[in-house]
Amino acid sequence: MARAACRRIERTASSWSALTNLGMSRPTLMRMIERRGIAFRMVGKHHRIPAASIQKMREFLDEDHMAVVAELANRYGNVD
Repeated sequence: MARAACRRIERTASSWSALTNLGMSRPTLMRMIERRGIAFRMVGKHHRIPAASIQKMREFLDEDHMAVVAELANRYGNVD
């Protein structure tokens, strides 16, 4: 009996979906792909970005933003 090949299907998003999720422009996303090594694959001429990579970048951006807010709060005090 022949076995069917099992392959894990990875959820991916288009560059448009990724950039709207991350809140950035397409040129910024493309620079990040080139410079930071965000995982992607090409489907024809289109970039497909794994959902896990988008989530990791979202967490990185959130941490980076929180660090900036904390630095400003330390420097200038809390503003209510």
